[in-house]
Amino acid sequence: MRIEIFLLCGAVLLAGCISISSGERTVQETTATTPTLGQQLLDLKADYDRGAISQQEYNQRRDRLLGN
Repeated sequence: MRIEIFLLCGAVLLAGCISISSGERTVQETTATTPTLGQQLLDLKADYDRGAISQQEYNQRRDRLLGN
């Protein structure tokens, strides 16, 4: 008798989990965007202005971005 009650409770719980998880799902698409050259230059300048990089690093990275 105990086993039957245990199995019945397990079946009820399992059925509840299945019905809860079978709801409609929405998927959000995220698009990875590459920053434009202008945005990269602005970010670089902001790093320099706040002291995160030296003037030498700023010049090297700017030249690399501009293809020099």
